[in-house]
Amino acid sequence: MLRFANSFISLLLLLLVTAMNGAECTVLSTILVGSNPSSLVIAPDGRTAYVLDNDGMSLTPIDLKTYQKFSPMAFPDQVLSITISKCGTMIYALTLGKIIPVNLVTLTVLPPVAEVLDYGQLIGTAPDQQNLYVVTNNIWDPHAPWTFNGYVTAYPVENFQEGPMIYVGEIPNGLAFTSSKPFAYVVNSGDNNVTPIDLKASVAHPPIKVGTYPVAMGITPDDAWGYVVNKGSRCVTPIKLSTRTTFPEIPVGNSPVSISIAPVEKIAYVANFDDKTITPINTKTRQALSPISLAQKPFFVAVTPDNKILCVVYSESNEVALISIP
Repeated sequence: MLRFANSFISLLLLLLVTAMNGAECTVLSTILVGSNPSSLVIAPDGRTAYVLDNDGMSLTPIDLKTYQKFSPMAFPDQVLSITISKCGTMIYALTLGKIIPVNLVTLTVLPPVAEVLDYGQLIGTAPDQQNLYVVTNNIWDPHAPWTFNGYVTAYPVENFQEGPMIYVGEIPNGLAFTSSKPFAYVVNSGDNNVTPIDLKASVAHPPIKVGTYPVAMGITPDDAWGYVVNKGSRCVTPIKLSTRTTFPEIPVGNSPVSISIAPVEKIAYVANFDDKTITPINTKTRQALSPISLAQKPFFVAVTPDNKILCVVYSESNEVALISIP
């Protein structure tokens, strides 16, 4: 009887349907991964997701067509952030002091390619694939003076020689890139702003004021708009990037923590941790749509390039939910 009840519950979870602006979203699969999963990246072809799990000590691939997970790849040190190359052949993992590449063709973790002098926090791949950009902050360094200051440093993939450090603000927590122009945008939680960086000139531009305690940013496929997630003020700030003008804040749920925008659609998806919801935002009208109800608290969300599947990381239950988008 207990086995039947468990099977019935599993079936209900699999067929769970939630309303989204008059449409329906279905949970395709919920996949158990390693402990404390924190984030994931999706291959450019949309075939595979790679989950950072086991408290940052491994990377677990998930086939998004068959919903099958594969053996995790172990890291030698705890990884804080990952990024995938635009061609989809490499992942670069950032530890507190090193950059570690992962060959996705052979599914092999390679030796470190660079030392990060300050304490690494975030890593991102420039759209031109010529440079990696590392956000550092020595707040956790017991041997350094206490500071909240953050910096961005370029590491060319040709030789991984450290470039100049560019000051961005206090407690940087988010990183996003435009593809048409060589700009990066760093979200500074401590300063409640976003710092634009001219990557070609290696110069930071004046910061853009946003909401309270911003933690993440997504950029529309046409590079026209940035959407900044403000965890403290429970809203999203739209920024017109050509003029760096902010528009009226968009209310979302409690404790928003992550955002993802598909390359082919005009919808942004915001994960609201405390509400167990995802808020879709129409980036053309800058309006929030009906929230997607979830079974658990979402820690991270990413949408596939074809805008058909939401990959939602449940850090508390060590799971990744795959949710279809009509």
